[in-house]
Amino acid sequence: MNFYALLSLVGLFLTLFLAFFTLRGPRKRINVIFLLVLACAFLWMLGEFMRRIYFNLPSPDFWSQVETIGVIFVAPLFFRFVTLIHATTNPSLLNDNRFWLVLFGIGGVFIVLLVTDNLIGETALYYLGYDYELKPAYLFLYLFVAVVLVISVIHLFRVFRRMQIGFYRKYLRNTLLGCIFALSILFLGDFLIVALGLEIPTLSAVELIAVEISIGSAVVRRGFMPLPSVSRFLLPLPEASLSSRYRYRLARGRCYLIISYRPHERVEIFLDQITHGVPGFWITSREPKQMEKYGLLRTPIIFISSHRIPGEIVMPPKELNRLKEFVENRLNFVRGRSVVLLDCFYELMVENGFRHMLDFVHELGKICFSHSSNLIVPLNPRRFTVRQLKLIEEALGATKLIGVEKTGVL
Repeated sequence: MNFYALLSLVGLFLTLFLAFFTLRGPRKRINVIFLLVLACAFLWMLGEFMRRIYFNLPSPDFWSQVETIGVIFVAPLFFRFVTLIHATTNPSLLNDNRFWLVLFGIGGVFIVLLVTDNLIGETALYYLGYDYELKPAYLFLYLFVAVVLVISVIHLFRVFRRMQIGFYRKYLRNTLLGCIFALSILFLGDFLIVALGLEIPTLSAVELIAVEISIGSAVVRRGFMPLPSVSRFLLPLPEASLSSRYRYRLARGRCYLIISYRPHERVEIFLDQITHGVPGFWITSREPKQMEKYGLLRTPIIFISSHRIPGEIVMPPKELNRLKEFVENRLNFVRGRSVVLLDCFYELMVENGFRHMLDFVHELGKICFSHSSNLIVPLNPRRFTVRQLKLIEEALGATKLIGVEKTGVL
């Protein structure tokens, strides 16, 4: 077994090791995407290993295609993985499904080129195993992988700068250093070799090993990034302190009633606050999986449910007084303004009755006012009569917003 085959074998075992620990962690979206990254890395390393050991069953052409499939998709999947680490700070483009459809669609184009033999040619026996002929289109694949990885590292650096949780910064720093090292090898050990037509094997196994080792400590010790910090269960902290201007600047102590048919509009103001240095609470009846897309690490989420949810704060829907006391106690620990989002008024109303809910939001609004904080209550107008909406507005003493199209001071 030659040196290059040994490198690929090390990469294979390391990939399986990380996959094992990731599978033991919570089934968060970021872990699922990371498993897909590992799957592509596994295909890449497996194809390269089988080419390097002079193995003819199946043919080297088959292993060349397996390797190339891993190469095509590992970069866009890694980029998607990076954008999920601290999703609340992503630019809007990175939260648009159409962007990811286009990015992975480019990968699909390379797959078509691969199966039509326009990406790589036949393999030939070489003194370090079998190697395949590179068609002109392969240079575009290299450029695609390199550009996506560079953008991934830039975004990772952006997340690192804005991450305020100490142990996450440590893991992000290690990952960032590993990625920069891998990019250096990509340009010096792969891209230049292909561009100059040198008869030297590429060092792709070293790149993957460097990235996997740099991420490994976070995977093994923390199940990577989706585990919330302990502070999330004790007191709210801002998700980020973006330097950009607020889209919605709320007046201290005021309650806001948001009337909107669109679910994303009902949380937009809240997300704007907690990513601009304001701590918040989120009271919801949604399932935990539905909350993953927001990527909240430091915001307490209080789930309204009659059933226990492991690892989460849960309040039974009938215990409104307990919920009110919980929020008040946590607000006592916060210096300055906070924001409380109650997005399950209707569900609580079904359990407790409309009149009880009017009293509850009235008291909750008074608590927020006394702490110079804001209470946001979004409602779907289809579920309420005009009179009910008016009574809720009066109970809150709220500023009513139809949608969230307004900007500036509300």
